[in-house]
Formats: sequence, structure tokens, C-alpha cells
Amino acid sequence: MPVSGLVVSLSDEPQPLAAALAAIGREKRITMGVFEANRLAIVLDTASSDEDRQLWEWLGSLPGVSFIEVAFVGFERPDESPPVRTRNAHNNFVDINIDSATENDTM
Repeated sequence: MPVSGLVVSLSDEPQPLAAALAAIGREKRITMGVFEANRLAIVLDTASSDEDRQLWEWLGSLPGVSFIEVAFVGFERPDESPPVRTRNAHNNFVDINIDSATENDTM
């Protein structure tokens, strides 16, 4: 089940901006976050990577959407617990897999 955290850059023009916000707001697989300076933080929660890709393509095709930035993409397998993200003593992010109790340092 892919989860994508994105930042959508929107038009400065009122009509396309309003249309894009309305269309995004109607999409049940999207959770809208902070909107500031014509940039909207969103989360996509889809059932498959194909559905995720189609939703990205739909977003990019909306009038009023000028750019999409990726903040995070995660793929959770239903048979596993998702990793827990924390920081280690060096202030680096660490993913801890609860099922196998291993750590994977990431920068």
C-alpha cells in the first residue's frame, strides 16, 4: 500500500488555483495539509503502485498544477509491520523493523 507525501505547486491565477484545490479536495485518496504561498502539502494513500502512479498522473494533468515535489514515498507490505522511524545518537534517522528487531541507518 503506497503512501506518498507530496508538495503541489499551484498557479498564481485565481481561477485555475481554485479549480485545482477543489478537484484535489474531492479526491478521497488524498489528504490535504498546509497550503501556503501557492504550495499545498498532500498525502496520497492508495491500494497499489499502479493506482499511486495513476493518481500522480491525474494530479499533474490538473489545470492549475504547475509542479509536484516528492517529500516521501513508502510501500508497506500487508504481511509486515511498518518500520518505526527515530533518530540515533548521531542524530541520523534510523528505521527499526519491529518484526525482526533490526536497525537500518539512513541519512
